[in-house]
Amino acid sequence: MKELRRIFRRCIAATLCCAMLLQSTCVYAAGDENSVSHTADTSAPSVKTYENNGTEVEVSDDSTDSSTNKNDNAADNGAAGGADNSTSDSTPADFSAVYADGRIRVCNSAQLAAIGTGAAVTSTDSEDGQLGKGTPVTDADGTQITYSPDAQYQLMNDIPLTAGSIWNLPAGFTGSFTSSDGSAVTKDAPLYDSATDTIYVYNSYQLDLICSENAAEEPVMSNDMIAEEFGMGQLVYPDGTPADGDAAAQSYLTYGPDHNYVLAMEFTAERPELKAEAVVQAEGDAEGRDFKGQVIYTDNNETEYILIGNRYQLSLIGNADRPVMTAAYLAESHGLWLEVCTD
Repeated sequence: MKELRRIFRRCIAATLCCAMLLQSTCVYAAGDENSVSHTADTSAPSVKTYENNGTEVEVSDDSTDSSTNKNDNAADNGAAGGADNSTSDSTPADFSAVYADGRIRVCNSAQLAAIGTGAAVTSTDSEDGQLGKGTPVTDADGTQITYSPDAQYQLMNDIPLTAGSIWNLPAGFTGSFTSSDGSAVTKDAPLYDSATDTIYVYNSYQLDLICSENAAEEPVMSNDMIAEEFGMGQLVYPDGTPADGDAAAQSYLTYGPDHNYVLAMEFTAERPELKAEAVVQAEGDAEGRDFKGQVIYTDNNETEYILIGNRYQLSLIGNADRPVMTAAYLAESHGLWLEVCTD
């Protein structure tokens, strides 16, 4: 009996020990869970950085809140897209077809006609039929570029001039023209193409004659492509230089309206003093000569010039057998002169 009571007490003691052990385990587990939850709530989530369309974007690596991650990613993508659009919008437009290095590039007759009008230069002006239809051109400072009379122009190619209404520089023009390759005209430049009956224009002195009422009577001279030597040289003949003694029978080339005209890429708006006018100084009624009846002039370099006064003298140019006579511009009947010419 005594033995049974001892066993019973041991069972009760074992039961109590198990109960106490189980209670201690639950309390420890609960405390550990609270500790983990507290740590997760107070510590900062890890951050990853990556590049999106050239923009660095930071995204949280907190996997416990997937909805927050989705919102963050959407915001990041929107920010990246906005940055990309901003970069695109700030890229300057390319106006090099019509404007570069401070010069308006001229490619066609419509642009020529716009010079001096003050009209806005647009991005499509270099294209035929597209004058004024493009985006207004601005310089690096944002200033709008216009076809003003004091602008700098650059001819990109030869430009055919419209028959019947030949273009000329506008009144008050103070700008300049430069060829696309920067070259200056030389005496080797083509002045007349007989195959197409085309006269090339290199300076405004030529334009003045072409637009004058007496254009059909104004001869084309072989040095006309050089501005300061305009009106000098030899007469130009459509069929080439005539044979000796045949000059009077062949018509020389004039700046009449029946020819084709092309504004050469080397055109200049400069108007230097003409050598032909500087050869002699007019005195009284000497009609541009040093004295009445002067025919031969010798400059300081001992270069002789034959002074031309009428169409009859022009017709004799190229005739090596015909001597120059004093007062040939009057052509009065004296000695060997048999014909009166008062042109």
